[in-house]
Amino acid sequence: MITGGAGVLGRTLARLLLDRGFEVAIADRREAALARAREWLGAPAALVCLPLDVSDARSWNAVVEAAGPIDFLVNNACPPSARKELLAMDADEWRAMIDTGLTGAFLGIRSFVPAMVERGGGRVLNIASLAALGAAPRHGDYAAAKAALVSLSDTLRSELAGTGVSVSVACPGAIGRPVGEGSDPAGCATSRGRMDPANGMAHVLDRAMAGDFLILTHRDSGELAALRGRELAAALAATPQGR
Repeated sequence: MITGGAGVLGRTLARLLLDRGFEVAIADRREAALARAREWLGAPAALVCLPLDVSDARSWNAVVEAAGPIDFLVNNACPPSARKELLAMDADEWRAMIDTGLTGAFLGIRSFVPAMVERGGGRVLNIASLAALGAAPRHGDYAAAKAALVSLSDTLRSELAGTGVSVSVACPGAIGRPVGEGSDPAGCATSRGRMDPANGMAHVLDRAMAGDFLILTHRDSGELAALRGRELAAALAATPQGR
């Protein structure tokens, strides 16, 4: 089950999973875009397309009834950023991001993971972003939702330890710009520093299937990790011992 399945990453993940022999359901609230994604994927018998508003618990109930038990949940749905500085963003813009990008993942987990636990196995892959790991000026709503998704994933991993259900969170960098629905790979052209969606998502799936928790797609993520490491070291050095 892939939420946000009509978008570039969603339909790319669907193609990769179909190619690996999975039966795949893609879900999206944009029904016209969902129909285009189905066509782009070749409308195979192993593909099901379902309308879903991830922020609505009743919509999830309908999807659970339609899809039945699943083995692999991919929480990918997320709206675009409002592209404003935080002081210029209004509450409705903030709420739209959190409701879809964060609460939507929580509702998906609550809807499908209990049955995975009962069966003794399954996988959850949450698609966050490299923006979750550092500052993202004028994309603060997006970065905050994705950072919270990383934390949610870590907590879920801890809570599901020993159940047979694995949890992964991917933090991909920027993807190539869309150039048309019929284009390959996944309708995007790549440029320097931007991810080829097919190659990037193939790596994400490989690592998720291997059971990795945190998955990155860009080697230059190491610079951000080093910065965070230095900041953590400085904070620890300034902390009184024993307090």
